[in-house]
This record gives sequence, structure tokens and C-alpha cells, in this order.
Amino acid sequence: MDWILFHAETLNVRADTTGVIITRREVARPSNSSRLERVMPALLLQLEDMEIGAAQNDSSWLIPYPQFVNLEAKGIDAFENLCQWSPLTLEIESSQWLGSPDFRYTYRFHKGTSPVSFERRGCFLTTNGEVFRLDSDSFTLLEAIDSFNASPATTKADSALLRFHEIKGLASSIGAKLDKYLGAERVLLPSKLGVDIVPEAGGRISFVPKIEGVPQESLTRAFFAGDDIESVYAVDDEAGGRIRVIFDDEQQEVLRRIQKVRHLSGRSKSEVMRDPLAVFDGVSGSVEFSFGPRVVGVGDFPFTVRPYLDSRAGIFDGLAPAGHRPPDYGLECTYADGTTERVQFSSQKQILQFKNEVSDARCRGIGTIDFDGRTILVTPELESSLEQLLKIGQSKHSHPPDTKSTGQYVLIYTNETELEYQGKDTIADVHFKAELPTGFKANAKAHQSTGYQWLRANYERNRTGCLLADDMGLGKTLQVLLFLAALIEEDDLSDNKPASNLPPWNP
Repeated sequence: MDWILFHAETLNVRADTTGVIITRREVARPSNSSRLERVMPALLLQLEDMEIGAAQNDSSWLIPYPQFVNLEAKGIDAFENLCQWSPLTLEIESSQWLGSPDFRYTYRFHKGTSPVSFERRGCFLTTNGEVFRLDSDSFTLLEAIDSFNASPATTKADSALLRFHEIKGLASSIGAKLDKYLGAERVLLPSKLGVDIVPEAGGRISFVPKIEGVPQESLTRAFFAGDDIESVYAVDDEAGGRIRVIFDDEQQEVLRRIQKVRHLSGRSKSEVMRDPLAVFDGVSGSVEFSFGPRVVGVGDFPFTVRPYLDSRAGIFDGLAPAGHRPPDYGLECTYADGTTERVQFSSQKQILQFKNEVSDARCRGIGTIDFDGRTILVTPELESSLEQLLKIGQSKHSHPPDTKSTGQYVLIYTNETELEYQGKDTIADVHFKAELPTGFKANAKAHQSTGYQWLRANYERNRTGCLLADDMGLGKTLQVLLFLAALIEEDDLSDNKPASNLPPWNP
């Protein structure tokens, strides 16, 4: 028998087993129409337009319960006062344990502290002659419980955890009371997996999964406990309860990739840490990294390492002659995240020592070597480029030998665009300081005077040109004019001067 929710001269609203049924009756002159009666004609048109419910053979309109409970969320409040909203408290208990074929939920309602007998029809309850309406979350929760309890025992074990995740989440959202077992159990479906590093004895490392809201130590222990990847891991939480973490198929593949990085050292460790994201090629969308190739407590793992030679001097280093500043030697480390840094050798002796360590590691089949806190992959190219660096450092010639044919892993020269040329110098007096031209009656600013000295010093060294660079508006034109004026005053622009000693812009 249907439950009558509303009855008037022109309208009847009742609840049956499938949903709410609305029936209108035509009356010539209705008296004292309620608000619901007045809005119903327009409301039915709106429901049809929104595809909520459907017309029945008896000219009534049926709204299924899953749609009815969401009417207010869609801005339809015509049924809001159809009956009283439920003031009852929901309590949920369980029998057996999750995964058992006999596991099931039971629920009851309380009025105050006393349980009440009730009958439910969709989102409506009747108890002691009163009809109450359940909110959307309460209805969805009870539907999920009844659906699970009615499922065959053969499928309960497989679906228990997923349904529990849904049921407990809904129960928490409405403040339902849970028994001790359900309260202690948690089921988590992570949207993404993180990756953490476990440093181990002997410099070894392992990757482990990392999930927000799950104690890392317990998750690591559960992950290391088995050799096979599981779809569910049970993890103890700090409160003495248990979290069951469920992984989908792609996340299980991520776990397999994580498992491959277990107890690694030496070359295997270095190759993984140089580019850790490569471990997850094809499933990177399901994994998040909180670390890169530089990890505190584990070390730095450059993706590429190449020796460099930097023979540049600062352009304003006391305006001293070039060649008085010793070159810098070191290793240029490029990481998988695109960052670059340089580690400088302190002496030729350190270069030789490092080169010998690389050679020794290669001879003994050791894949990596540590230098200044960085784990560097040992390769024939690295050894070859270190030999180049030693030869150039020991050579008295300023022009390096041609290295283009020595392989891809060549020495880096950092003084020009091609990085493979160092110009010759004609030594000038280290104490040379040119005076400003006498025709200049104003006072030059400090940086303008420095620029002028830079131009004069390069001219005295017989250089064929130089770069004068500064921000816009700081007087580069003035510096050039001072330079030209000084040459005119010293008669250095006359036609009697050797062509080799004239600036390149001389007509």
C-alpha cells in the first residue's frame, strides 16, 4: 500500500516502492488551493524539461527516489515541507569481518537514547504513525547498505572494501554512530601515489609508496612484507585502528615499478637517481614526486657530468692584463630537472687524483664514483675529457687543442660562443691608467670612468675590438666619445699611425 504524503482536492502525492508519484485532478472551481497545488502545473513542465521523472499510464508523474532526494540541490523546493525531516539518529553495526562471505551491516534508528521500530520506503521513514523524510546522504547510505547485504555471498568478498569506503564516508558525513569495529576500520582509495626514498645500510636505497593520510612507517613495513604486489594493503594507524589502502590496476603497476628500486647501490642506484621519473615511464600520470636528483641524506646524482675549463677573467679586474688570472677547472653537473651547477677543482693535483680514481674505478668494474657529495657515473668519455683537461692545464699554450673529433663527451670551454678559443694578449703595463681628455670639462661618474678605462686598456693591448655593455641611459655614448677625444688629443687617429694600431671604426 502506498504512503500518502500529500492529499488535496486537486493533487495527490504518495510514496511507493520505486519513487514519489504525483497525480493531479481537474476541478472546475477548486477552493483554498495550497502552494503546492498552485505551482504543480508549472513544476511538472519544469521536471519534464529537466528530465526528472517520467509520465505514467494513469496520467501521473513518477520521480524515482535517487532523483527526488536531489531536487533541493537543483533549486526545486516545492516538496521541502512535504513532511518533517527526520530527527532520528542512525546507528550502524557489523557482523563478522570485512572480506568474510557472511559480513553484513545492520542499522537502527534512535529517538534520543531509545531505539525505535521503523519501516523505510525510499527516502521516507514511518515510525509510530509519523512519516519522516531522510536527506540525500542518509538515503544513499541506507541504499548502499541494503544493496550490499542483498548481494550474493560470492561477490561480497570482492566488493566489501570498496562498498565499505563508500558506506563509512557517508556515515561520517551525516554523523551516524558506528560500532567499534567499523569505527576502527578505514578504507582509502588514493587518487595519486607519491614516492619516498629509504636510505639503507651500505649506501643502498629503496623506493617506497607514499600516501597522504597513511603513516609512512607502517606503509613501508607493509610494502616490504611481501614480494608480490597486492591490490589491498592493511596498514596500522596511530590510533590503534587499521587502514586498508585499495589500489587500482594502474596504481598496482606503479607499485611494481617502485618495487624494482629495492636495495640498490653503485651504478644501479646512480642510474635510477640521475633520472628517477624514467622508472615510471608510461604511468607517470599516477605518481607524484616530492624529490629530484638531489636528495638530502642520499646525495646528488647529476644526469651528465663534464669537465670544464674557464679561462675568462673579470672584465674590470683592476684592468689588469689578461692572463694574470689562473683559469678555473672543474666539473659541470647537469641534473634531470634542468638545473646546472659547477664544482671547482682546487688544484692540478686534485684533477690528477680524480682522474686516477675514475680510471681505477673503470678497471675494477665500479660503475660510480663520489666527488664532493655527488655520485658520478664512470664512463670512458669522462676519463677521456679529464685527460684533455690535464693536458691543457699542463700546456704552456693558451690555445687548446682541437677536441671536436674526440667524441660527444668533450671538455667544455667557456670563453666564447663556440667555447673553443682563447685569444692572444699583448701584455700592457699593469699600472696603466689613462687620464680623461683635457677637453672634457664635466665630471664623469665612477662607472663611466671605468668604462673609459676599459676601452683605453684594450686599445693599449692592440686588441681589434671589445664589448662595452651596460643598461640603457648610463652613458655608453659618453664613454665612447671620451675614448675618441683622448685618441684625438694624443694624435692617435692620424694617418701616420700604423693601420694595425688604429681602432676598427677609423675611416
